[in-house]
Amino acid sequence: MTLTSAAGNGAIPLAEHALMLMLMLSRDAPRWMKAQREHRWDRFTHGELTGQTLGIIGYGNSGQDLASKAQACHMKVQALRRSPSGDRDGQVRLLHGEAGLTELLDTSDFVVVTAPMTSQTGGMLGRPQLRRMKPGAFLIVISRGGIVDEEALLEVLEEGHLGGAGLDAHGVEPLPEGSPLWDMPRVIVTPHNGATTDATLERGHAILLDNVSRWAAGRSLRNVVDRSRGY
Repeated sequence: MTLTSAAGNGAIPLAEHALMLMLMLSRDAPRWMKAQREHRWDRFTHGELTGQTLGIIGYGNSGQDLASKAQACHMKVQALRRSPSGDRDGQVRLLHGEAGLTELLDTSDFVVVTAPMTSQTGGMLGRPQLRRMKPGAFLIVISRGGIVDEEALLEVLEEGHLGGAGLDAHGVEPLPEGSPLWDMPRVIVTPHNGATTDATLERGHAILLDNVSRWAAGRSLRNVVDRSRGY
């Protein structure tokens, strides 16, 4: 039996969601929002994206779209992909393997996880990897929970090693009410709906209808799932 997916239908809004979280974290937007709720005029120095290095873990549709958006913000971009296929994609530096992950964590100001959840990616960012990240760096997860060890993430956030985190995907969903992540000042939690747009649904329908037409005509299908890879 051939299995297909709607891969790519949510790439655009996911990339936009990641960029939004990057901007909010670099400028400490939660502090502004807290001040607004309290009717306080709170001015402070914050960061910017220009000149910063973005490391993308997973260079599929959403990762590639995020790369182009980040370059428009004058960021340096590097990406970790599953298998080697050259060392550049335009201005994006491509990395792979354990050595590539280590280099990405060592040198990125923002690390964004866009990889699918598979037997290879599950738990790939644990205590050793999170502590390798640059002091003050930001971690953003927009794909699937379980890739990042959330207990380890809590530890490095509480230690002050990371500048903050933006989490749209979580190990347990909904995120339990008692999770400390809800109340951490430099953590932004969204309920795994970064790609929930009308256009995402429309693109998914278009992929489905196109594949039905292809199947009826005996043509090759789009987005055939590789069961050995899990996506």
